[in-house]
Amino acid sequence: MTEVSAKDVMELRKITGCALMECKKALAAAKGDVVLAQQKMKEAGVLKAAKKSTRATLEGLIHVATSSDNTKAIMLEVKCETDFVGKDNNFVEFVHNVANHALAKGIGNVDELLSSQIDDNNTVESLRQGLVLKIGENIQVSRLSYMAAPDSGVVGFYVHSGKLGSLVSLSAKEVDLGRDLAMHITANRPKAIGEADFPKEELANERSSYMAQASETGKPE
Repeated sequence: MTEVSAKDVMELRKITGCALMECKKALAAAKGDVVLAQQKMKEAGVLKAAKKSTRATLEGLIHVATSSDNTKAIMLEVKCETDFVGKDNNFVEFVHNVANHALAKGIGNVDELLSSQIDDNNTVESLRQGLVLKIGENIQVSRLSYMAAPDSGVVGFYVHSGKLGSLVSLSAKEVDLGRDLAMHITANRPKAIGEADFPKEELANERSSYMAQASETGKPE
């Protein structure tokens, strides 16, 4: 194995944020070339991300990014395998940066987000792969919602413990009301704003269920 200097290992670690042993292995494979080692680590990230992509992601983080005037908002969910990683600073920073990027670009779907260029050297997908290499867990950008308020309105939001959240659009400049309504929606998880928006089949099933319960009381129809 090619001998590598501690200085080069530290430099590569600073660039990539990966563990010292990962950096040392990459430098040895690249015969001490830091640039080539960085490229090899990127390629390894792609392979590692692909290998881990079938592992269950039961934890994660929901984050909302809003414009300064509260007229636009992005709600982003990124999933990981463990609660420990869900609280990791690198993971949290990735989620926040990607949400802010999606808001700035007006991106409303995951596929477009993953392929978008987030900086001079990376797409969101390549950053995700790098994070998989750094952290060692399957990480997936799972859901994304973009909402814009009507004229003279705002978008309110509420996120509960980074696990469940809601966006609500109002036609008035009532930020606090928007937050309160979003909190209420998050707590009750309604399926529609009103009866007209509710799936007709589900509405019929609910009505039938309550009718059946009422008939068992023995009271007149």
